[in-house]
Amino acid sequence: IHQDLVIASIPKRESVNDVLISKNRWKLNQLPVGSIIGTSSLRRAIQIISFRNDFKVIPLRGNIDTRIEKALKGEYDAIVLAEAGLRRLGKEQYISERFDPKNFYRLRVKEHSQ
Repeated sequence: IHQDLVIASIPKRESVNDVLISKNRWKLNQLPVGSIIGTSSLRRAIQIISFRNDFKVIPLRGNIDTRIEKALKGEYDAIVLAEAGLRRLGKEQYISERFDPKNFYRLRVKEHSQ
């Protein structure tokens, strides 16, 4: 092999799913009326409200560990994060629910646009 030859690869694509983390391991449809949900993403906030408009979505700040801690301490009833970030840090054990973007969000947006 020639010394100037670079052998590179493209890593396997990580999950594109968003996930819910809640102290009580509730899924999104099990959360009480008026639950406070944290996210740092405007897209996720809009999708959560389109699922159930009684939720109160508020900004979520901090690194992944801080965000998880806020959910587990009850500062939020649940938080929504990217699954890929949790996987990279080995934090999948905190996931209460995985959202499949092909089935979950598209159906909710379609229902509300009719």
